[in-house]
Amino acid sequence: MVANVNRIVVSTAAGLSAVLVAFAGGYGYHRDELYFVAAGRHLDWAYADQGPFTPLVARAMSEIAPDSLCCGSRPRSPPAPPCS
Repeated sequence: MVANVNRIVVSTAAGLSAVLVAFAGGYGYHRDELYFVAAGRHLDWAYADQGPFTPLVARAMSEIAPDSLCCGSRPRSPPAPPCS
């Protein structure tokens, strides 16, 4: 029973992820993403609202694929482990 539930959850998550990635190109930047891109262009050791890692990742993503919404939007923190 648990294996069937896990398979359903994984299938649903994969399908939803595919739909979101397929339609991601139809939207522009969110204001937070613009802020991270701007912070990545002006790297500093610390900011008032975040540490140096987020702008560093934004800078790396901008260097890999400049002006790419998908590349800039994809890196996220890993999900929390499931509760058991």
